[in-house]
Amino acid sequence: MRLRGRPPQRDSPLHELWRDPGTFGQLRGKTADQLEGGCHTCPMAATCLAGRTAMAVSSTGLLYDNRHCLRRLETAGVLAALAPD
Repeated sequence: MRLRGRPPQRDSPLHELWRDPGTFGQLRGKTADQLEGGCHTCPMAATCLAGRTAMAVSSTGLLYDNRHCLRRLETAGVLAALAPD
């Protein structure tokens, strides 16, 4: 799912942005059922909820699948190191 709404206004107070459903509203109400991709199948899904999504959203627009997850990257590295040549 892509983040919807207008981009945050740099001159708006943070408390207004936080309460605006078009900016941060989607971040406050995340549930494990909404997660997609690797986050959906992760054993930490209910705890993490795709983690801190700011970097993922800013680079991919994805809210519920954090491609920059440290756990995902470390797991991929370990599996690659264990793979036979």
